[in-house]
Formats: sequence, structure tokens, C-alpha cells
Amino acid sequence: MTRITPVKRIQAPVVNRNFSDLLEELFNDNWSRPLQRDGFNPAVDIVEHDTNYELHVNLPGMSKDDIQIQLEDNRLVISGERKYQIEDKSEEGAKPRYHRIESGYGSFKRSFTLSNEIQRDNIQAKFENGVLVVTLNKTDEGISKSISIQ
Repeated sequence: MTRITPVKRIQAPVVNRNFSDLLEELFNDNWSRPLQRDGFNPAVDIVEHDTNYELHVNLPGMSKDDIQIQLEDNRLVISGERKYQIEDKSEEGAKPRYHRIESGYGSFKRSFTLSNEIQRDNIQAKFENGVLVVTLNKTDEGISKSISIQ
């Protein structure tokens, strides 16, 4: 017969701690690390429709003036820079203290090889709410067609 020993519950004592000690304990993994200035690599979603492809590039905090789109041979190149901007003063006039910065900053360059089914002279781009949408229309050869059987 196996003997079961009851588990004793340990109750943590109540300790008076100030807010900065609590923050240090909660975010201890980031206190020793420098600010993340090692780059920014935006996420890209590629969606295929019947007549085109769409590239959705997530660029929060950027404006369309910070982004360049170029067609280089068979490659679509999207590049830009997300600048590190820190607030010097809060509304009260005191300099804010950042406890954690997880946003990526820096230059980025994403490149996509285009197939022959893309119309190179009809690439469109729009930027809204931090998302760049690049529309790549398919050529007639790239559009799927149903063939009826006679």
C-alpha cells in the first residue's frame, strides 16, 4: 500500500515593497539589456486573389515618406527606416522613464522575386494605418481559368 503525504501549503508573507522594486522583479530580464536598436524587420503577409497578389507590410509608427519601393530587375524591393523617437518630456513636464522598450527600430530592406506572371508596369501601393499594401496584378498567363469540357 502506498502512503500519500499531504502537501503543505506555504503562505508568502506580506512584504511592503515600493513600485520600482515590483517593476524590477517583473521585468528583470530586460533591465540589463540595452535598448533594442539592432534592427527592424517588418512582418509581411502575401495574399493571392484571382487577378493579383497583395503584399501587406506592417509598418507601425511610420509614414509613407519613410518608405521606398523599387523594381530592380526581377525583384520588388521595399526599404525604409523606422527611427527611434523618445519623448523628452511628459505632459507634466518631467522626463519620462521607460521601463521596457520592445519596438524594433532601424533600417530595413525586404526583397521579393517576381515571377513572369506579374505585370511590372502596373504595380500599385497604398499606405494606411501603418500597413503598406502593394498590389501586383497578374498577367493573362498568370490568371487561373476554368476550361469547359465539350
